[in-house]
Amino acid sequence: SRRRHTRCSGVSWARRCVQETEIEDTEPQAIRNTYQRNRASDTSLVVKYQFTTDEQDVFCVRISPDDKLVAAGCADGDVRIFSLEGLEGNNVKTLPIQKLNTSISQMPVTTMRWRPHITGSKSKNILVAANAEGSLTYWHVNSGKALHKIVEENNQILAIDYNNDGSFLATAGKDYQVRIYDENVKSVVHVFREGSWQGHGHSNRIFSLKFLNDEPNLLLSGGWDGSMHLWDISCLLYTSD
Repeated sequence: SRRRHTRCSGVSWARRCVQETEIEDTEPQAIRNTYQRNRASDTSLVVKYQFTTDEQDVFCVRISPDDKLVAAGCADGDVRIFSLEGLEGNNVKTLPIQKLNTSISQMPVTTMRWRPHITGSKSKNILVAANAEGSLTYWHVNSGKALHKIVEENNQILAIDYNNDGSFLATAGKDYQVRIYDENVKSVVHVFREGSWQGHGHSNRIFSLKFLNDEPNLLLSGGWDGSMHLWDISCLLYTSD
């Protein structure tokens, strides 16, 4: 059978973020005093590990689903991979075990996601890294190989996220649009366009994306326009011919 996507209506629910108003402070003074004393006397907080990034600014970090690896996206376009296994003691300085170069032009890595393990797939530890030149690179971290690359022309990708089962990847950034990729074919199946007077959508850069855990067909986006949009992608269902 051949699979296709039904067309998505592109309807969203939007809520405008408003400036918080001052609320009455009803917290008892005794509770605040107790909290301040405990905070002042707490000496158990220590630096466990330090990850050395060759003095490169770090734009984003992600821990692998098995809690064994840390990925750090840096200003020079490299993703530095650190291992959490076998580390002992406090204030341990840890060097990267691997460097993945995501950008020929050395544009910063802006955001990353580890791909959820897909049932039936033999590939694990797949990291998707985006950068300021509008590219997405799929890395097989264990081998250090780039498996796939997507370029969004005239865009800076600033946010990405997977739904729970890894079947869809959402991207957003400079061009005010939210793109939904089918992970199986690595292509865009729908675009939620920028806002206009006729409909919903963002009117400035989008900096955050998050699929809801309990409702994996709902995607939340937020940006510089002071609004958040909750997008319904349930229309992007597979059908069989």
